[in-house]
Amino acid sequence: MGKKKKARKRAQSKPALSQEEHSLVSSLIESIGQHSPEELTAKIPTPQIAAALVDRLPAGDDHVIQLAQAVVKAFPDKVVQKSVRKFLFKLKTKGIDVPQLGAKDKGGLVLTPPKREEPKAYIGNYDPFWIKPVIVALPRVPKGFDVGISGIDEKRGLIDFDWSFFSKKTWKELEQDLKEEQRYQMVETTLDHALWLLESAYQASRDKKSQACEQYARFKRYADVEISPPKKHPVYDLIEDQSIPEQGLIRSQLEKLFQDTFFMAPFYIKPEEIKPLADKLRGLDHSPIIMPSSEVGAREEKIKLEWLSERYPPEERQRLKHTLEETAFVLFKIGREEEARIALVCAREVVNDLSLFQGNLFLEYLLEISIDLYEEFEEATREEKLIDTVEQESPLIIKP
Repeated sequence: MGKKKKARKRAQSKPALSQEEHSLVSSLIESIGQHSPEELTAKIPTPQIAAALVDRLPAGDDHVIQLAQAVVKAFPDKVVQKSVRKFLFKLKTKGIDVPQLGAKDKGGLVLTPPKREEPKAYIGNYDPFWIKPVIVALPRVPKGFDVGISGIDEKRGLIDFDWSFFSKKTWKELEQDLKEEQRYQMVETTLDHALWLLESAYQASRDKKSQACEQYARFKRYADVEISPPKKHPVYDLIEDQSIPEQGLIRSQLEKLFQDTFFMAPFYIKPEEIKPLADKLRGLDHSPIIMPSSEVGAREEKIKLEWLSERYPPEERQRLKHTLEETAFVLFKIGREEEARIALVCAREVVNDLSLFQGNLFLEYLLEISIDLYEEFEEATREEKLIDTVEQESPLIIKP
């Protein structure tokens, strides 16, 4: 006769919960996120209710995973460990990063929390039109990043803002591109710094009710982050005050700083703004009234000072201070520490009052090189017009 097959042991079903216990589990699930995992776990009286709670946990919420960790720590019973394993497997099949299961010990199942991504932020230098790129990447639970890409202007505020979801791989590819970007010299900064820049730009332009402002407002509500102005500009966390030259600004420092036209191009005064001043100064040279050269020089200085005072009132000089600090931040980050410190000396002195008795070397030098650039532009324009006139009038020039 053949051997009788041994009957398989049926898995022992969990004891049914009473109506009161069902209500307790439902109440605990509704309280997820409102109370700490430890507080919720303390309200669980038995391992059976703990297992039932884990069986009904919704997938995909970080608070839920923390609660599962607290439950398995408080109840090392096999029935609870089994429920937690099933719960984590369910998350994993949905593509959600889950805690790693460790070895068993007297304390029960060991859960190692998954590695959390850190928020990232990048800023660039101003372009010739005063637009500065700002990018923030906030990790999304369970994976990926919410990325905000923007362009801000010191006066016009938030020029553009786009918010979208990036997978971890796509963000890493973009991050590598940012590090190799040459036009804006993108550098990494703190999230607080980047959010402060965005918030300042938003406040400057929120009355316009633009699409960029609407997108940023939605992003800010979703991100739920605190934004507050720093006590000092973040560049001073990189460069200590005592390392900034104490002596006043000198011309050679300005010449070194303005050698880099890429970084300093936004600071140049636009030709259309310079033209009325240049014409007025030119009028002094061609005046029918004969004056000593010293008096002509004094009148020129007075005209320039009046023009600078009108063009750069105190609030505008404060704006320049901020832009110089931002420029110094980027310069320091790319390894140009000497120019960064010069920019901070400029930032310190650009807020000085304008008077005949107290000069403002940064603004005076800026005006001088802007006038020179305007005159070069005017000369090139005259030569181009002259060539066009000769080509049109000369019978010897055969046009193709």
